[in-house]
Amino acid sequence: MKRFVVVALLALSSFAQVAEQTTPPAPSAPRQPQIPTAVEKTLANGLRVVVVETHNVPLVSARLVIKTGGEADPAGHGGLADTTASLLTKGTTTKSAEAIAQGVEALGALLTSGAGFDASNVDLNVMSPKLPEAMAFVADVVRRPTFKKDEVERQKERRAQRRPQRS
Repeated sequence: MKRFVVVALLALSSFAQVAEQTTPPAPSAPRQPQIPTAVEKTLANGLRVVVVETHNVPLVSARLVIKTGGEADPAGHGGLADTTASLLTKGTTTKSAEAIAQGVEALGALLTSGAGFDASNVDLNVMSPKLPEAMAFVADVVRRPTFKKDEVERQKERRAQRRPQRS
């Protein structure tokens, strides 16, 4: 009981201190934003690469963007772009979905794929020393997806479960 009374008194005194403050503290002096410069290059194969370097953390976030998404889905096949993009990480001609997941996890990385209305993407987050190994997974899932029937069916079921039911 004593413990409860002490806790209650502490809570009341904290509330009273907050209630006493009627004006907010003065704002701090404005700071100039530090926006890193983007460097852009187009490779011989036409792939546009944009790099924004920040050296305060040893982390790389990479995104491969294809400028086509759900807006290109054929009539009656809504969600095709997202389903297709989501299946990229579910197996390639060289690795199973499990091998991809285990390999990416062993690197401490995160590899995801999906599509929105106007773009499809593959995203990678990894510690910079592991970038070459992680990019090999990105290259594999983008260049050699298998779209295995069981994975396609599983993805269709997931989509159906997420879709709101109409009454």
